[in-house]
Amino acid sequence: MITKEAKTKNKHTKQLYFATSARMTFSHMLKHIFRKSDKKILMPAYIGETDEEGSGVFDPVRENKVPFEFYRIRKDLSADPHDLKSKIASGNFKAVVVIHYFGFVKNDLSEIQSLCKTHNVILIEDCAHSFHSVYNGGKVGTWGDLAFFSMHKVIATPDGGYFKINNNNTGVPGIFFNDEYLPSGTFEEFIRTDFDTVNRIRIQNFKRYLNNWKDIRGVDPLYSELPDGIIPLNFPIIVQNGHREKLYFKLVDKGIIPVSSYYRLIYEIKRELYPVSYEVSASILNLPVHQDTTFEDIDRILSQLKESMLEIYNKA
Repeated sequence: MITKEAKTKNKHTKQLYFATSARMTFSHMLKHIFRKSDKKILMPAYIGETDEEGSGVFDPVRENKVPFEFYRIRKDLSADPHDLKSKIASGNFKAVVVIHYFGFVKNDLSEIQSLCKTHNVILIEDCAHSFHSVYNGGKVGTWGDLAFFSMHKVIATPDGGYFKINNNNTGVPGIFFNDEYLPSGTFEEFIRTDFDTVNRIRIQNFKRYLNNWKDIRGVDPLYSELPDGIIPLNFPIIVQNGHREKLYFKLVDKGIIPVSSYYRLIYEIKRELYPVSYEVSASILNLPVHQDTTFEDIDRILSQLKESMLEIYNKA
């Protein structure tokens, strides 16, 4: 019978599945991937923990009692390529996680994807910081066998996450949307958001920092350029000589609220094994570029940043 309208559900739809948080979707993945496996998960050695939120990406590993190991990172938060390759090739791992920190893609996803296929390792992209960044012509979240995303980090919602299945051979089933997994208000905000505008503002704001950056004693941008296709979560800076905490509180006193991702690493990451991780953790500060931020805000932040660092060095 030729019907007057479409009747078949789930035809030509993306395999996206929604939940109250990204960590819930990651936990769902782990339960199925490691149900009958004694192999480990491989994660980057730069994962933070806070008293209020715990660790969004590591709590599910703890809760599901998944064996784990870390690969070393470099100062720009990219993976140490030799360490990552050798560990993936070791045969000890069932899955590897790549995190796109602050919206940036700092790893060769094509090479990692190929390496994982060769060694039968599931590639999971953590896109919590990156909704729409593009790498080498492909959106983040399309390179891995699985990917998960966080809504509240990008838009003004208290919760919300989802995951994407790109490979049906991982053993991870979909979980379908209902109010138990995602409040309707959050979902409505998500589908009504004009992401083209949000992304454009974030790009413009990041470039405003770069274009108006003048030498600020003791502070450098973590990334000195914004590659085409990257949608930044924030503007990360490196504060030298142990002055990060002083600068943080000076900015807060001036009515500027930065974040520090991640000022405290999870205890499972050992300082003696991953010194670069601790070096970055002790010096990083993240300035806002979100869609509520104006050029005037950024100019004020830069002015107060320079003034605060002068105050810090004058008192040293």
